[in-house]
Amino acid sequence: MKKIFLFIFLSTFILFSANAGELDDVINKVYDQGSKRAEGFIRNFISGPGDTEVSIMGKTTEKPEASIMIVRPVKVLDDDVLFYQTQLSNYFVSGRARQGLNLGLGYRKLAANNSSFFGINSFLDADSEANIRASLGLEIRASSFELLGNYYDGLTSGLTNGAETDRVLGGHDISIVGQVPYLPWASLVYKQYEWTKEQASKDSKGDIIKGEFNLTGSLNFEFGWDDNDLNAHTDEFFRLTFVHPPKNKDSLISNPIGDSAFEKSDMREEMLSKVKRSNQVTVEVESSGIIITNGSS
Repeated sequence: MKKIFLFIFLSTFILFSANAGELDDVINKVYDQGSKRAEGFIRNFISGPGDTEVSIMGKTTEKPEASIMIVRPVKVLDDDVLFYQTQLSNYFVSGRARQGLNLGLGYRKLAANNSSFFGINSFLDADSEANIRASLGLEIRASSFELLGNYYDGLTSGLTNGAETDRVLGGHDISIVGQVPYLPWASLVYKQYEWTKEQASKDSKGDIIKGEFNLTGSLNFEFGWDDNDLNAHTDEFFRLTFVHPPKNKDSLISNPIGDSAFEKSDMREEMLSKVKRSNQVTVEVESSGIIITNGSS
């Protein structure tokens, strides 16, 4: 067996040496083609049509969180679009940093008068501790009103990380968004959410009230309160988001006071905006006790 192996090894070595120049040419050609394709993919991934957002979020109970999100089209027709959304984020669970990845595919259909659209989407969410969940979402969006709903289902459970055990929770959230009258750059949001317990004593239910403000075409600011029945206090939070390319919509700088209570706009320009949902995987973290973490804001 050793002689056969040695013969094969020597034959391969001789063949390789004799054709090293040709093989090197082939490898270089493959590398060049691969590099061009990779560069094209990265260029489209970062600078293609659709929104790109970079945001930082602060909470009273945790360290600041950061994320980068892109929305890109798969297929665009006259009145509908198939798109994907990807987000990378860094956040904290029980004081420890975690990274999150969200991969989503969505479809949106524009109304006949371009004043609104209907959408459906599905996401796969994962974090750096190998927790995974899936979701299904629906959205109805107009220039001055939005109705959003998402259902989440855990795909993993009972994963051990050192002295801690994570259990992914399923649940849902429903959001209503309305423009502030005569302030086309400002919106108020009410969100109700619930996460179904695994080992905890009760489900996690909460309400979020926040304001969203388009300061410029590229800069969005929001702040609000998260009132959860598991906590003895209400969490305050804020988020600052940089958007590229700049939004062609009313902002505090461009139109501080509207001519009418609710101004209409062409929703075609929002067809490649982000899907609004809870991107952090909600888990029960069990060590000395059980803590439910959520990223509903």
